[in-house]
Amino acid sequence: MTLTASRKAPEALSIETIPHGMFGHIDVYFDGISINCVVAYDCNGGWVDAFEHDHDGVPMIDGGRVKIRRLHGRVAAVLRQ
Repeated sequence: MTLTASRKAPEALSIETIPHGMFGHIDVYFDGISINCVVAYDCNGGWVDAFEHDHDGVPMIDGGRVKIRRLHGRVAAVLRQ
């Protein structure tokens, strides 16, 4: 599945807590579907790459851009509009 602007996206997507560090694993809920992603975490809340991964954690080819931000102490991801 490719996360792109061509699909209608909600304003904010629920994700699991991202561990501190350069890379992390998140679960993005997109159109009601949970997508396991690997992200390059940007502490400043900038746009980062997110790639769907298989059960072994190996990144898959299709990916998209998400924006990581904190909302009231909670981490959230917003798809590129």
